[in-house]
Amino acid sequence: MGAPVGDKSFLGLNIPGWVKSSSQRINNEFFGSFFGNELGVPKVHIEKNRLDLFSLGIIGSEKFALNRVDFLKGIALYLNEKGIVTGAISISDHKKENRKGEPTKIYRLLISTKFENMLNFIALTKVNYCKYKLEKLGKTMNEFAQIKRTKLENFKLRGYSEKRSLSLLNLTSAALEVIENYEDFAKIQEIESDSD
Repeated sequence: MGAPVGDKSFLGLNIPGWVKSSSQRINNEFFGSFFGNELGVPKVHIEKNRLDLFSLGIIGSEKFALNRVDFLKGIALYLNEKGIVTGAISISDHKKENRKGEPTKIYRLLISTKFENMLNFIALTKVNYCKYKLEKLGKTMNEFAQIKRTKLENFKLRGYSEKRSLSLLNLTSAALEVIENYEDFAKIQEIESDSD
């Protein structure tokens, strides 16, 4: 299918031309396969006020630096076209060497952890092959939504307006509706997949 598999640390990566010219459904499957392998699912931060890092990470030796950055830019474009906000591409040292004994780097595409952006990611993308990552993402979002609901209730008790509460919680009215409906985030992607 063209999705990278196995030890990718010393392979050049690219998004195949046929994927770029395919239907949205094919694009979703291709990128969903990649996400299933390479997605770093965040947890709720220990301070209970935000999520930890949400990213897509791939490993490669330094000679593949430009290739990795270009590949991640292609993924960012796919996500941005869906309205999913991405950030910088970070590069850091990796503790392991590849099978050739070469030192490696981790190349990460950072993804915004704003609540609505996380909703968009869950609803508008696929994560294939790794049910565990979907379950973990759903659990994280269910916990984060509960934290937001509790804080929202506290703001109401203090007499804050809805507008001010949403601003303080960094929420949109659409995200508020989802939170107030007690959506089960573990099931959102299942519902979206069934509608394909």
